[in-house]
Amino acid sequence: MTEQEAARARFPQRGKSPASVPAPPRHPEPLPDPAGPAPYRLALESLLPAGEYTQISGDDHVTFQMTGDVGGVHSPEIQLAVAGAMANDGHRAHDPARFLYLLGDVVYYNGEASQYYPQFYEPYADYPGPILAVPGNHDGTPIDDSAPSLAAFTANFCTTSPQVSPDARDIRRLTMTQPNVYFTLQTPFVTIVGMYDNVVADGYLDDDQKQWLVSEMQSAPGDRPLILASHHPMLSLDQFHGPSEYMEQVIDEAIRSSGRVPACVFAGHVHNYQRWEHPLAGGGDPLPFIVSGAGGYWNLHHIMTPDRSVPAALHRRPRQPAAQLRRSRPQLHARDSPHVRHHDLPVPRRRHRRERCHHAGGNGHLPPTLTQPPRPQLGKWQPAQPARDASRRAAEQPAFAVIEASAATRGAGNNDPSQPLQCPVS
Repeated sequence: MTEQEAARARFPQRGKSPASVPAPPRHPEPLPDPAGPAPYRLALESLLPAGEYTQISGDDHVTFQMTGDVGGVHSPEIQLAVAGAMANDGHRAHDPARFLYLLGDVVYYNGEASQYYPQFYEPYADYPGPILAVPGNHDGTPIDDSAPSLAAFTANFCTTSPQVSPDARDIRRLTMTQPNVYFTLQTPFVTIVGMYDNVVADGYLDDDQKQWLVSEMQSAPGDRPLILASHHPMLSLDQFHGPSEYMEQVIDEAIRSSGRVPACVFAGHVHNYQRWEHPLAGGGDPLPFIVSGAGGYWNLHHIMTPDRSVPAALHRRPRQPAAQLRRSRPQLHARDSPHVRHHDLPVPRRRHRRERCHHAGGNGHLPPTLTQPPRPQLGKWQPAQPARDASRRAAEQPAFAVIEASAATRGAGNNDPSQPLQCPVS
């Protein structure tokens, strides 16, 4: 087999994508060796100065940010705008963001070490706190056989001690000390279990990682919220990637096996912002799920506009009963643990990209009812809180989520829905 034939087999073409890059590989890539011992836990205390951590521990909550798909490969000014807004949050005198958690696709398009300076170190040069990440498919798909999958990611995020990375050049940010490409972040007020779902289109976790996920959910402290983070979203109405039924099955099985329902699940991969409520098999209140993938990459993904049909990927089983997607009320509510709050912060985009800048697209609103027939009880979509006028809706896209996590007092489940989650317009 020639090199060209091998490349075509590894990266099958599926037509021109928004990034003009090949389709995802058909097979998952092997994982790199862990940098630390199992069960791969990292304490926030080890990342912050003692005085700052003491201040957080003495407070009643911790504030941090989550977003994905941040690499500014084509239009760096967009990533710089988002990174600058997040850095401003980190520099606030009152209640600053203490760390940033990236949901994959740190650099485009093939995780090259040469791209870490322009797409990571330079844009976040002014960010004052630690930056953690789970890898995305672009981080793990090597451009050729000269370097193994995730080589540059582990060199910058998974070192045994903080080091000066050659990829950072003149930027004074040391490497992160994550113990593995999937790991658990422990903080005084929230536990974040981050998965690595590999490079294939729908995501993939091997048996070891699935067992680790269940074990970490069981071991997570019951007196604080639990968040799951990954790259591939289990739910999405975008017109390019679509939802991952595989990740939905992984998360549902982990909930069933562990007996623990997380307070929320975050993912990226899709370049926009979406809020969902995912019904659970045992009944009760649905699981909040958030796609936060508008962190800096230039091409945002449309979802639905009044003059477009439901994406073809959602018509796989048209005979099943349709779930209904409705517009949100003026005040957006999400059933969630009262100890986790999300603030969805819009970042202005350039005017000539207005058609890309609001995930509802078109004139900035959804039709009153949209039908979505892939399977019953897939989930209920909750679009981002509309802005106050149509022009602002067209020019803004929620680019990252700011999360406030506070200590729980209601027991191990942390699923008391008595207080709905309030999401005011920023």
